Amino acid sequence: MSIDRRSFLRTAACAGAFLGAQPKVRAQPNLPNIVFIIADDLGYGDLGCYGSNIPTPNLDQMAAEGVRFTQYYSGSNICSPSRAALLTGRYATRVGVPYVLSTPSSASGLSLSETTVPQTMKAAGYSTMCVGKWPVGSQPQYLPTNRGFDGYFGIPYSSDMWPLPLMQNERVIQEQASPDTLTQLFTQQAVGFINSSQGSPFFLYLAYSTPHIPLMASAKFRGASKQGAYADMVMELDSAVGAVLQALKDSGTDQNTLVMFSSDHGPWYQGSTGGLRGRKAETWDGGMRVPFRCAAASPLHWTSCRRWRAWLGRRCLEILWMEPTSGRCLPASGRRLIVTYCCISMAGISNARVWANGNCTWHETITRPGHPRRWEGR
Repeated sequence: MSIDRRSFLRTAACAGAFLGAQPKVRAQPNLPNIVFIIADDLGYGDLGCYGSNIPTPNLDQMAAEGVRFTQYYSGSNICSPSRAALLTGRYATRVGVPYVLSTPSSASGLSLSETTVPQTMKAAGYSTMCVGKWPVGSQPQYLPTNRGFDGYFGIPYSSDMWPLPLMQNERVIQEQASPDTLTQLFTQQAVGFINSSQGSPFFLYLAYSTPHIPLMASAKFRGASKQGAYADMVMELDSAVGAVLQALKDSGTDQNTLVMFSSDHGPWYQGSTGGLRGRKAETWDGGMRVPFRCAAASPLHWTSCRRWRAWLGRRCLEILWMEPTSGRCLPASGRRLIVTYCCISMAGISNARVWANGNCTWHETITRPGHPRRWEGR
């Protein structure tokens, strides 16, 4: 199917970005479900669709059916700050998470004065669920169920920490989780949430703790890649994503669901940057540029977009977040969904807000002297 940039912007805006909290509203039946899957320490060159020889058929298929971004940048080159940026749409230094929160003794967390994505999703009528790694505050006030999520199942920091409690909501259900079981457990919880969320829009934030060290795939995938433990974990991650996509199909919700997949930042020494300079914790491209792809089954929300992909080839894309809004400032025709992102070109840096009706406007333009740039259009 052929699609141009304008059509893509009109359909991709179903993920939307919102800059402030809105009053609680009743969910509307045509709101798309949103699933955001994030890997831990996965490199730009670790997937088949980005040139790796590790078998990743599910993610490759997702890229083929949707859009594979080649110049997507995370919010930070380390774990906690990148996720804080993702969850708030703001730079991590502004929301109280400028460094990694990686131990049980960490008393700080994502600023309680910040509005998070799940909080605004709930206000828009979504049910919300966090599954997986939550490295933005392990004290009770910072846990997901106090930051906008209806439910939580996961670990409160990286899988190489000790002790490593497995939590359900605010209760520890296992004092010491085994890292090699986490991918399967997180997938089971994600699938269960999808199956139990029929009839209302839902937002699933699925934060896998793989392929972060320790390099421990489950027994089923141990040795499966014949390329070492790291590749085994990448294969297991791909299989897990495939199970989530299959659950959406089996439940019939795939026709109204936008699925996004990315990594929190570049790889440590085990992964591949795809030839980019630098790695995790470095500000070179290898530490910041990560895989990102989106897909949805319904033509109302998605199509492949070769032209828009080519258009992006001259720019870098950094999406801090995408979410829905019922904004009172919007036209009387009803709810809209918008996407906010940052485009960086030789002319300068522009933040763009793209409305679901196809109108798009550059704003807050920062340009080099002598290179003014402001574009508006339909």
